[in-house]
Amino acid sequence: MKHNWARWLVGICLGISLVMSAYLYLYPTHFSAKARLAQRMKVDPGTYIEVTNLEEKAGNSVILSPQEMERVDKLANHSNRYIRDHAVGTLRFITGGKQRLDAIRIATSSLGDTGYEIRILALKALVRLHAPNTQGAIQRLLHDENRKVRSASAEIAQEVKGNGA
Repeated sequence: MKHNWARWLVGICLGISLVMSAYLYLYPTHFSAKARLAQRMKVDPGTYIEVTNLEEKAGNSVILSPQEMERVDKLANHSNRYIRDHAVGTLRFITGGKQRLDAIRIATSSLGDTGYEIRILALKALVRLHAPNTQGAIQRLLHDENRKVRSASAEIAQEVKGNGA
């Protein structure tokens, strides 16, 4: 009779762990960062990072070169969650996702040294698709704090002027 409280405590702990295990089994998306990101991007949790055959998905219009596409694909597997999120957004844009103008947000968002590549790749995609607000995105990136972004966007601005767009 002395240790009756201990049995109750053990029983309660086992009951709570059983309920939590069942909850995690039934609703894994609440606790999985990969699934939460996939939910936000509205794609399948199993395929949101494993984007392959980008040239086929982009159709006949080659928006980015195969090397640029490969670089975005690698950034989609980056260890930094925010870089992955933006790279996946870029991939969705390039492969004809519904939020096409998200690339303007991607192109102008600040993500540090690795993120500058995503901004430039998305800006190239915008320019090659003749998307609206491309000039605004170029102007914002011409005044970016990152020197690499400023020089790359100056080159893109020259390319746009050269093409007469």
